[in-house]
Amino acid sequence: SKEMGWIKVVENDPSEKTATWGDMRQQPGDVTSIVACKGKVMTYDDDDIVAVFAGADDGFIAMYNNGLCFERDWRAHRKEYGVNCIAVGKDSRDDTYVYSCSAFGEVKQWWPAALELIYRNCAETPGGESKGFTSAGGTLDSAVKQLQWRDEMLYSGDDAGQLCKWDAGLNLQWYKNTYSDIASLALGGE
Repeated sequence: SKEMGWIKVVENDPSEKTATWGDMRQQPGDVTSIVACKGKVMTYDDDDIVAVFAGADDGFIAMYNNGLCFERDWRAHRKEYGVNCIAVGKDSRDDTYVYSCSAFGEVKQWWPAALELIYRNCAETPGGESKGFTSAGGTLDSAVKQLQWRDEMLYSGDDAGQLCKWDAGLNLQWYKNTYSDIASLALGGE
């Protein structure tokens, strides 16, 4: 039997940045979530390409191309709240979006193919001071822990037990209180 092992294919130096948007990242944090997708994620590329997005505990999301070479990063959430989970999905127009959540109770939408700046969709829920959504009206004390994308819908779960279904533009479709911490989320079916 052949022994499994890691082979170094490409070595990247995270200090050599292609593009950094907003706050400069001094030292990359620990990766908390990672997702790959195929879609229009680069401003300068009309074709669908494979990209990898990594969310970190320092609040940044980093983007890598199909050769795993660093492309850019941006601050998605405040450092003290970090990025708990990320998901990627396409809307009905075939635009690719990245979604992120944090310990602050936020769900944010990012458009990585936007020219010059990363486009962010966020709104304030009634009564909340957050600059993003809280999971189905959850308090700012609740941390959104999980995100999953399926059939043009985003699903989120938080430690207060709120399970939510959002459309591609982060409009809440429905929610259910499970009264239990949603530490893991998987979607079944076709």
